[in-house]
Amino acid sequence: MVDTLLSAKHLNIGDNRITVAIARDITQKKVAIREREEQSRRITLHAQALMEMATDPEFVSGNLESGAKKIVIMASEVTDCDRASIWIFNKDDPNTLTLVVGWDRKTQTNLEKMNMTLSSYPKYFQAIRKDRFVDASDAIHDPRTSEFADVYSRPLGISSLLDAPFFLRGKIRGVVCLEHGGELRRWRGYEKQFVVTIAEQVTQLLLNAERKEAKEELEKAVKVRTSELAEALENLQKTQEQLIHSEKMAALGQLVAGIAHEINNPLGAISALSGELRAYLNSSAERMEKLGHDFSTVSTEFVHNLSELIRKGIGSKESILSRENKKAALNSIKAKLKDLGYENAHDLADRLLDYGLPSALEEFPSLFLDPKYYPLIKFALEEIHTYKNILSIRLAVDRTSKIVYALKSYAHIDT
Repeated sequence: MVDTLLSAKHLNIGDNRITVAIARDITQKKVAIREREEQSRRITLHAQALMEMATDPEFVSGNLESGAKKIVIMASEVTDCDRASIWIFNKDDPNTLTLVVGWDRKTQTNLEKMNMTLSSYPKYFQAIRKDRFVDASDAIHDPRTSEFADVYSRPLGISSLLDAPFFLRGKIRGVVCLEHGGELRRWRGYEKQFVVTIAEQVTQLLLNAERKEAKEELEKAVKVRTSELAEALENLQKTQEQLIHSEKMAALGQLVAGIAHEINNPLGAISALSGELRAYLNSSAERMEKLGHDFSTVSTEFVHNLSELIRKGIGSKESILSRENKKAALNSIKAKLKDLGYENAHDLADRLLDYGLPSALEEFPSLFLDPKYYPLIKFALEEIHTYKNILSIRLAVDRTSKIVYALKSYAHIDT
């Protein structure tokens, strides 16, 4: 059946009246319209799914296992793929890629964990390291994925693959894999963009999980140090009694005052920073809900650049600029931000400089072009600030530990 557009016109030729009709085949036009409508529907579906995932409590809190499972289920459903999985490079053996979570949409079951060795599939891993995604419509014969044909693709009935690597602190950490069975599938551009965004979400999940683990470790360390400090103070009190009997109270008073001062400094830092960190983490879900719409309106490139800004800020060192140079750099950044229309140019410039990002406007110009995306930039800077707070707490805990050790050693000296 052919879709046809028919137009007709009556003509008078002499005493005769005739009708002239023109028929045009519009099949291809209708197919193109249907494809555009389907693409628009799919893109909307992708955006909704990504926003729901970005505000999911398990994802925000850094629950790695639950968050990863939700990602693969969402990815398989939204893309109509048979299977979706997340593979991560083994920390103990970086040449091994391990399937940590996978989902079979047809059977509604989890995939069994398995390993993959880099040396067995050199072409695939070369492609993963070089390209932002691997879109193998014909997984059996595509040079990048043909190495899997006999051991993976044919046995599992996989005809097409769409994979994207995800990164952590500038290094490839693993791969997101979408698998399609049956007829060969030509991957659309919006599907490739979607799998890249999914990979970015996995990176964010890993960062959230690291933050959760660091928080738990810090809380545990604080409890241990508090217990040790209580024990040391108890021993100190016993020593104080001995010093009283040996007429050394005056010396002890100076000693205790000095020790109390040395202990209060790091404990004060721990208390202030941990309180700030706890408040920030407790508001994570609320902030992500507010930012969900902003994330859904920006491009994949914007999200990637925002992630790179966070990574750069986390890895930056404390500024060693002189006062004059720092003032000049601050004025320069502030002037550029004012030219771009930022009302809070001074505050934003000051934070960029404090977090070791004096060249952020030059390295990530697309992030600062429109002030309406300031909430996303603010979110990135808060992530950097949280990480630096964790480092400061660790430093304070280490300092307290050394003081406690010195106290314990002193308290056990025979008098």
